[in-house]
Amino acid sequence: MSEIYEAPHNIPDGFEYFDSEEELQKALDQIAPYVGRVIIELNSLESLIDFATKEITSSSEGQDRFVYTFLSKMQFRDKVDVLTSLYGNAVESLDFPDLRDPLKQLKTKLVTACEKRNTYAHTDWSEIGKNNLVATKYSANRKGVFRVYRTFEIDDMEKDIEFIVESSEALEHFDEMLHDKIHSYQP
Repeated sequence: MSEIYEAPHNIPDGFEYFDSEEELQKALDQIAPYVGRVIIELNSLESLIDFATKEITSSSEGQDRFVYTFLSKMQFRDKVDVLTSLYGNAVESLDFPDLRDPLKQLKTKLVTACEKRNTYAHTDWSEIGKNNLVATKYSANRKGVFRVYRTFEIDDMEKDIEFIVESSEALEHFDEMLHDKIHSYQP
């Protein structure tokens, strides 16, 4: 997926609107299963992050409710930061240096999944063009305000789905490794 930056009211070169609402709906119907699956997998990943955070911080049902209360008010990226910080604290305070690199890799995967989540969640799908180019967000910096466009191809969306599933599996694997080490820990 390549990005194109344009002034907010400019349309990128090569962008073509569909000739009719029917053509637009047909295009949306083609990509909807992929967009939906991305959202499903991201929601599953977020639930897994919530569960892992609860497991590492709580030792009773009463505490579970407190943890879930805080998590319910947090954004996906904040949850990633909290969980990886909790993991990092356990890795360092219990002196598990062999888990440092796997944790760093896990955080990279989860942050990338977060970025994918934001791209899919904030894209204006009703404005998709014939070439699958669509506005995803606004970006602002010292040079001005820009509308960011991306091309969404089915192959790319399938890769995103695969990446998110792999991120969930990586989280489960790391969580198991850490808990195994904690349960066998002897100071």
